[in-house]
Amino acid sequence: MDEITQLRQEKAKPVIDGFKIWLEKTFLGAPPQSPLAKAIQYAQNQWHTLLTYLDKGELMIDNNAVENAIRPFALGRNYAEFNIMSCKFTSAS
Repeated sequence: MDEITQLRQEKAKPVIDGFKIWLEKTFLGAPPQSPLAKAIQYAQNQWHTLLTYLDKGELMIDNNAVENAIRPFALGRNYAEFNIMSCKFTSAS
């Protein structure tokens, strides 16, 4: 087990285990079709993916690096789309 995985098992696993208990208790008290119940169901459906984070040290908990890398392209695309959509065409006289 590498150092990052060991550290996650020691530090993050208790937090994730506590989160699982909170999800289960809170779900019982939430109205079935409420946004909270739907969010809890989503988290529970993705639980196996979260546990993969604990076992694989090379995985990051977020995707900030990817988002930061593609931000210039996404912002440029939105700017171009905005300019095209807001152009006012005038007829030549």
